[in-house]
Amino acid sequence: QARVERLLDRFELAAVEMEYVAVDLHNVVDLSLYVTQKCTKLNTLLCDSLIEYHFTARPRPTWIMDKYDLSKGAFYRRYDKVADCLNGLLNKARLKADSHLRECGVIGVRQADGLAA
Repeated sequence: QARVERLLDRFELAAVEMEYVAVDLHNVVDLSLYVTQKCTKLNTLLCDSLIEYHFTARPRPTWIMDKYDLSKGAFYRRYDKVADCLNGLLNKARLKADSHLRECGVIGVRQADGLAA
């Protein structure tokens, strides 16, 4: 775990923790900062709700639409932007971790090839 924490930046680590460990408020805030830097037109509070929805399927989309006065189309357009940023961040973290674990010998070539088949 310490190796991974040193390897990934804070945004990548937050995304990995949200995906695999647990939803934590400081991770939501970090990811919201990352997403709002990439998509400057997003409201920060809406972004927090969309990030939480992405990882937990809560709050319900209708609740988010009612709270922020969004149509269904507007909700999914904004959600797609957030999901694209988060998925890109997770992919970047996975690629970094994969290459690092191969260099360290934790994942061998035969193991990885067997998993891909």
